[in-house]
Parts: sequence; structure tokens; C-alpha cells
Amino acid sequence: MKTPTPDYGISFEDPQTVLLTTLNAQDNSAQDHAEQFLLSQVKDPNYSHDLSAAQLWAIKKDSTYHLLSAHPDVYDLLEQSFDVTNYLGVIIHTTGWAAPISDDGEIDGPPSKHAQRRRVALASCVMNNSAGSALSFSDEEELVLDPGSATGSLANALSEFWHNNVQLMNTVNSLLLELNDK
Repeated sequence: MKTPTPDYGISFEDPQTVLLTTLNAQDNSAQDHAEQFLLSQVKDPNYSHDLSAAQLWAIKKDSTYHLLSAHPDVYDLLEQSFDVTNYLGVIIHTTGWAAPISDDGEIDGPPSKHAQRRRVALASCVMNNSAGSALSFSDEEELVLDPGSATGSLANALSEFWHNNVQLMNTVNSLLLELNDK
């Protein structure tokens, strides 16, 4: 019996269609995908920088995005396995708190408790050999873009998710081909 996906107010049946405006999906970088995706979200007047669950989206070859899964814990979400062989890449979409960094490069305490905290939405994309992200602050219209230089536990988890799932699907496909040849 298949365990049902929890309802986080998201439809898993219908893919969200977001057409890219500049190039076709294969020609866009990971940063382009993150930017286009997040712009499509934050321009919606009903969008909130406070999602109930992190979302994992697949980038389809027809320039649309398809919601694969959601989970309140972004790291638990990235522990799941998916057949990603028919996708160009994936985007993790999550929200949280951000706080200013002090002169020594640290945040004084948890961002959620900082006096100057701000709500933030993140779309981070990974494709075969590239990564990129876009960040939206609830009190600003401009996005902050990163062409793939982000580091940290989420960047590592997303990269590892993509690598592991591509490797897993390649292994499964090789085994199926071997079985068919026998």
C-alpha cells in the first residue's frame, strides 16, 4: 500500500506550468531557472513568504515545472528518492528567517529571534553540472541571485540529492537493459 502524500495545501496531481520567457529550458542555467521559478511565485498576489512545507520541483524539458513532493523539513525532503532521468534538474523552494551578518561574518543568535529578522523565500536549483539560487525578501521587490557559489548544508544536500538520484536511476536503467538483453 502506498503511503499518501500529506496535504500541505499543494496539488500534486496537476503540474504548475511556468513558461520560461527568455530561452528554452535546456539553454537556461540553474540560476536562470531559480530566478524564473521564484519570480513566478512571488508575483502571485496570494504568495506568502511563509510556506507550511518545503517544496521539491522538477524542471521538465518542455519549460514547465512539476511539483514532486513537499515536507515541513527541507532536509527530510531531500532524503527521498525520485526518478529524475526525464528532468533537466530540480528546484527546492522553501521559506524562513534571515538576519544581518555581523562584521565577523556571523549571525548573533538564531535568525528567527534577531531584532532585524526578515522573511525570506529561496529557490535553489541544481542541474547536471551547475547550481544557482534566487532569494526574495518579503519587504523587497528585487531578487538576490547566486550563480552557484552558495555553500552550506542546504547547498550540499541539494547537490547530493541530485547526484544520488541521477546515479540511482542510471544504475536501475543499466540493470534493466542487462535483464532485457538476457
